[in-house]
This record gives sequence, structure tokens and C-alpha cells, in this order.
Amino acid sequence: MLKRQLLITTILIVCAALALAFLSILNVRSQRESMDRERARRAQKLAEAISEEFRRWFGEFEKQVSKAALEVPKHWTDSIALPALLSRQHIDGVFVFGKDGSRKFPLKQWRETDERQTPSQEVSKEYEKAEAIELSGQLTEALANYENLLQLPEFRQHPALLWNALARVHHKNGNLNTALRLYRRLLQEYPAELALNGFPLAAVSMLQISDILIQQNEINQEIITEIDFLDGLLTDRIPATPEETAFVLSELESMTQKVSRAGASEDRLEQLRKIWALVGNLVAAKKAAESLREIPPISEPQENECQYYRLDSQRLLAVSKANTEGDRMGIALRLGSLQTAWSSSIQRLLQHASDFDFEIRDGAKNLLLQAANGPLPSPAFRMELAPQYVPGWELSIGVSDSPEMLAAARLRTQTDIAVIALLLLTIGASLVFMNAMVRRSDELGALKADFVSAVSHEMRTPLATIRMIAEMFQLKRVNDPQTEREYLETITSETDRLTRLIDKVLDFSRIDSGRKTYSFAPCDLSEIVTSTIRNFEAGLPKECQIQLAIEPALPRILAEEDALVQALLNLLENALKYSQALARIEVSLTRAGSELRLQVSDQGIGIDPRNHEMIFERFYRCEDELTRRTTGTGLGLSIVKNIVEAHRGRIEVDSALGRGSRFTLILPMNLQE
Repeated sequence: MLKRQLLITTILIVCAALALAFLSILNVRSQRESMDRERARRAQKLAEAISEEFRRWFGEFEKQVSKAALEVPKHWTDSIALPALLSRQHIDGVFVFGKDGSRKFPLKQWRETDERQTPSQEVSKEYEKAEAIELSGQLTEALANYENLLQLPEFRQHPALLWNALARVHHKNGNLNTALRLYRRLLQEYPAELALNGFPLAAVSMLQISDILIQQNEINQEIITEIDFLDGLLTDRIPATPEETAFVLSELESMTQKVSRAGASEDRLEQLRKIWALVGNLVAAKKAAESLREIPPISEPQENECQYYRLDSQRLLAVSKANTEGDRMGIALRLGSLQTAWSSSIQRLLQHASDFDFEIRDGAKNLLLQAANGPLPSPAFRMELAPQYVPGWELSIGVSDSPEMLAAARLRTQTDIAVIALLLLTIGASLVFMNAMVRRSDELGALKADFVSAVSHEMRTPLATIRMIAEMFQLKRVNDPQTEREYLETITSETDRLTRLIDKVLDFSRIDSGRKTYSFAPCDLSEIVTSTIRNFEAGLPKECQIQLAIEPALPRILAEEDALVQALLNLLENALKYSQALARIEVSLTRAGSELRLQVSDQGIGIDPRNHEMIFERFYRCEDELTRRTTGTGLGLSIVKNIVEAHRGRIEVDSALGRGSRFTLILPMNLQE
């Protein structure tokens, strides 16, 4: 029955622990799913806000393109609308498509380097000799050599080389006016001549003229000369490749950035800015047009004013709707500049959502904008960015792995593991507890079986003796008065023995069920001990001795006399029972501070120290040869311990095998009257 109860209890504990573990896992999963849903909801709102920002930008840009497409005339070099369009942010180049998709302007036909005439090999050798003298630092001799070469017939077809060399030497000698005059003559009379390395001498002259005029602080003259030079590039009067044009523009910009143009005419500056934008557009439009081969055929926009195409890694192409003539404007946008502007705009939207990040990919899944914190983790939300403007572009919103998020995730994981581990530990402890309780139940069952057997034997012996004497009296076989008196004494002794056994079992039953109560009253422990030993000695054989030592003038205490008598008798019976030879028992009652110490010592077989704790357990008996031959119930010391603890005292044992035993009852005197 007990095993079944333990098993049912353990199963209930294990089931409860498993249920809690399961509920904990479900709770964690529910929280995670709830967090994921909330994250997805916030990510969707952010994505919609970002998409709206892009639609707004594309809408505003379309208005600008639509207006410019109407204002730019066919003869684009006279237009003021094109420079105004080129001055806007993010625009890299502008050109026009015809009805058949061909590029109509810029109209400049670029001349490649190998198509232009260069000096002959004989001229080049003579020039290089004279140039070597110049490079050695002999400027006077170099100047004379260049003037002599100018008179030779073979140099009459290429005088620009020598004029450039003479201007350069005069510039080095500090003759700035002479150098300036030669450079201007070279720029006006020989704009198409090339240097030995194939670079336009007109471009070289322009750079040197700008340098000299800036040194002389002739800013207006420098601007006029620069405008005339750029106009020559536009009208093909000064031939140059796109690379050469871009180089000259870069050098001029670097040169003029170092000086102040304060005092220059505003009209001249505005004219310079316009023509500068037109020349820059020549180069940009050329590069953009070369990239058109890499994209699909340009189709007519259906709903919006513009359709967008990815030219290359650096540019985006915006193509407007056709005008009344069927022409469409193509605008190359600087993708890097756009990415910076878009990224800044998106970061403003994300300033209150620092744990979110984003990335944008075009229709070919190429990355346009990358997450600020590295590769984007598993996106919480995806959507098309602005399908009416840029079909196929995709916006992804994800949660970046910030240190705070990682720490929170680790804390959640550790908490989950701790809860599950605690529940598993509870299950393990329950199983261990069940196993221990089952073993204890088995041990108690065995002890109870031994107890029943011992009690049966203990009761059967006196009953058999009483029955035998009763039968003898019944058969009238006892005729001697002396024998009759001895038999009656035996019946009385066995009856007392049986009564003590029954009382012991009943006391244990009341103690075990918690129904045992004690009636405390003032009593003299010395008298209790003396009278108990006197009564106990009356039934002892002559060879047994009890030595009693009681300290005089001991105080009275509150106690139950019968209980203390029973405790002392149990100790005396054990001392007598487990003495192998002539029994010698020592009893002492002394005072130690605020306590009374009642000791019962014997010279018996002793108790193994390993069993000192167990001997006070109910039904427990030490396993040795003498105890197996000695009757007992295993309840005596358990009852003694309960009686002493009920008097707020304690019991101590000092024993070892072969050295006898000493039991000490320690009772506090704070129960005194």
C-alpha cells in the first residue's frame, strides 16, 4: 500500500514537473513568436515609410525631368535649360534619344588619338635633342636651339611644337609676358596640333595661360580665355578625346580652386559655369551612352514620366516619356551620390529604431544600399520598394545583432535552460526520493515483520508459562504449599513481564500516532532513580550488581514520573540483556551547569559506532550474534529518545564493540518548579 502511494505521489510530481517544463517551453515560444510578430509589424511600418520616401523623391525628380524635356531645344548648345539641369544634384550627364532609340545629342563626334596627325619621326628626333638640353637646365642654350630649329624646312609644318617649347623656356626664365604671348598665339593659330605624346597643344597652352594669368591676378582675362577654350571643345574647333577633355577640366578646376575669383564679372562667371556644365556633359553622356549596350532595349514608360535602368555600378539611367517630336531625354544619375542621400534619408527614419537595419537590391538582385551594421540578418519584412518607378527593386528590413539584443537573447536562453534544468532536477530528485522511500518502506516492512515476530515470541513465552501452571493447578498436581507459592510468584512475574511488553507496544503506538501526552509535575529525580533501581534489583539474580551514585541536594524538576521510570527501566533492561558475563551496571545522577545528567553504564558487548544513529530508530536492532540470540522488539531506545525529547532534553551514547555502553539522559533544569 505504501509503495503504491509513493509511486503515485512520485508520478504526480514528475508529471507536474514535465507539465511545467512543457508550459515553460510553450511560454518561451509564445513570447518569441509574439516578439517576432511585433518586430515584423514594426518592420512593415518602417518599410512603408521608406517606400513612401522613395516614391516622393521619384515623383519630385519626374517633375524636374518633365519640365526640362520641354525646354531643351534640338540645338542644345544654345539652350539655357540644359546647363540648369546639369547643375542639379546627382546628375552626371544628359542626352536625347530619337524615335528609333539612337542618341541624338550631344552631337560632338569625338576624335580618337590615332586619327590625328602627329609629327614625323625625323622631326621628333631633332626636337628631343633640343628638349634634352632644356631638361639638363641649360635654358639659354635650349632657347637658341629651339630658335634655330624654327628656321629648318622640316619644322615649318609643325611650328607649334617649337612655339610651345619657346613659351615653356620663357616661362621658366620668368619672362611671363613673352610666354603668355606665345601660348595665346599657339592657342589661336594651331588649336589642332599635338605634342609628341599625342596630347593637344591647345590644352597645354590653356593650362599654362591660366597659370600665368592667375599669377598676374588677371582673373577676368583667365575666365575669358577659359570660356573661349571650352567653346572650342564644344564646337570641335579644338579636337580632344573624352579622356583628354576630362583631364583638362580636372586640372582647370584644381587650379582655380586655389585662388579667389573675387572681383570677377558675375556675367562672365555665369557664362563659364554654363559652358563648363555643357563640356562636362559631353564626357558624361559619352560614358553613359557606352553603357547602354549592357541594358535591355529602352521601352516607353507607361504610367510615370520616367523609367529607370541600372547603367553600371556607378550610374543610374532615367528615361523620360517622348515629347511631341517623339524624342526622349536620358539622364545619367550618379549612383554614389544618390546612395548617400537615400541612406541619410532612411537613417533619419530609423533614428528611433536603432535595432533595425535595411538593404535595397535592384531587379537583378544587385545590392544598391547595404545595411550599416554589415550583412543584413534574416529579414523581418520584405516588400517592393516603388514598383511603379523601379520595378523589381526590393527593400528588406531586418533586426541587427546589437550587443543589447545578443545580451537579452543570451539571458532568455540561460533563463530557459535554468528553468528546464531545475525541472529536470526536480524530476531526478523525485525519482531518487521515490527510490529511497521504497527502500525505506522495504526496510520498515522487514523491521515490522521482525517486530511482530519478536512481540509474538515475547508474549508467547509468559503465556505458555502461565497456561502450564494453570493446567497443573487444574489437574490438582500441586499439593505442596511451598511449590504452590513459587508457582503463584512465577505467574505474577510473567504477568508483570507481559504487562510491560503490552504497555511498551501501546506507548509506541501512541507515540507513533502522535496521541502520546505527558503530565508534568514537580518531582525529585533522585527519589525516582532510587526507587526504580530498588524495584529493579528485586528481580535480579544475585550475581548481578548495580552501583548507584547520586549527587546530593539536586533540585526538583517538572517531569512525568512514570515516563522517566519507563525510560530508566528500558536502559537497565538493555544493560542487563546485552551483558555476556556477570552483569555490573553503574548508574549516576549528577548536575552539569543548568542540566541534570542521568548515566547508565554497562560492561556488555558494546555498539559499533556506525550504528549509534540507527539504534534510536524504531524496530532497529544491531545485527550480531548476541542480539540474534536475545529477544527484543527494537522499541526500547526509540521510546527512551521520545520521552527525553518530550522533556526538552537529549540522549547521548558512548560505546564501542567489546567496551560496553554508556547512555546519558540530559534533562534541562529550566523545567524546575
